[in-house]
Amino acid sequence: MAAPVSLSFSLDPQNHHLHYHSRICTNTLFKLRQTRPFTPSRTGYNLPHSALHKAEPCSFKSLSSSCSQSSTMANSSYHDNPFQTSRFVSNYELQKLKLLENFRYFHELKSGSISIRVMREDEMDNTAGLLAESFTESMLWPSGYVSVLRFLVKQYLIERRTLMPHTATLIGFYIGMAGGGEEKEEELLAGTVEIFFDKRGANASLPTPTPPKDSPYICNTIVKEPLRRRGIGWHLLKVTKL
Repeated sequence: MAAPVSLSFSLDPQNHHLHYHSRICTNTLFKLRQTRPFTPSRTGYNLPHSALHKAEPCSFKSLSSSCSQSSTMANSSYHDNPFQTSRFVSNYELQKLKLLENFRYFHELKSGSISIRVMREDEMDNTAGLLAESFTESMLWPSGYVSVLRFLVKQYLIERRTLMPHTATLIGFYIGMAGGGEEKEEELLAGTVEIFFDKRGANASLPTPTPPKDSPYICNTIVKEPLRRRGIGWHLLKVTKL
């Protein structure tokens, strides 16, 4: 990753809860210790900066809290929203799901560009593979454990998606530059980070340090090994504070 953080990992064999978190939280927001400055040449959002987080990011109170939707609009969102969960959700939650669906972050790096958005259902397999490979590497386990761990991680991701919009898994895609910066390379899944916005999105058992009640919490921060040291991890963590 671009910025060094203290990482820890634990696997709950009963609940298959995976935690690979950075110890960088404070009582309010997470602060990142950066080893080298990043000079953004162009950063883009498709939502206003305050659309996802403002004074109280963990409770989503700043997510267009002054807006209201009719029941007709809510029913339409239910069918059109790919992030719709299998459980009953309120109109307020439907509104937040739509905002998560539309969220995009883009930034140009020296070696290419990074785009970040919320993981979709059809992207769980690749995300689970990325997490499983990184967990196996960090624990110095034999490579044969990857397939088993990938299965457990996918079950975990499926479970976490049912708790949206109280939690979200973000994924970052890296596009490198070739031919002297004139040609773009193929888009690659570069990293992921998970954020709990409030206590309803939190895991039943969290590793230490225990986050403050109803405060945002990030975990499972991963950057693909060949793509580290490019600033990708730094931007993944930055997005969780927006």
